[in-house]
Amino acid sequence: AMFLLGTLSTPTYSAAKLRDALMARNGERATDRILQIAPPDQYRLLWDDLFPRRVCPLAAFSGNSGILELIGDYVGIMRGREARIIRQLTELLPGVIEELENRRHESSSDDSDESSDDSDH
Repeated sequence: AMFLLGTLSTPTYSAAKLRDALMARNGERATDRILQIAPPDQYRLLWDDLFPRRVCPLAAFSGNSGILELIGDYVGIMRGREARIIRQLTELLPGVIEELENRRHESSSDDSDESSDDSDH
């Protein structure tokens, strides 16, 4: 399914991740030299050279009438009303589940309060 949605995303930039990526490719000495030579404001450009933004491989199919829809149908991509229902469920269900759990915890604490009251008599 990831293929249909596009390529994997580019890793998020950080100076530490840049250093790790350079270390994996060049070793510690070369990485230290690169980072000493390059000014810190150029680190992002270096990162972009290491991890270029990728173009979706599905772009090759653009212009070929209906091919992406056929692929989507084959793997079970939902569209239209079904997709809208699933999207709404993913937004609403966490709140409903939390509410149900809160009610369950409240009722179980009420039950334990009642049983402790009964033992006092």
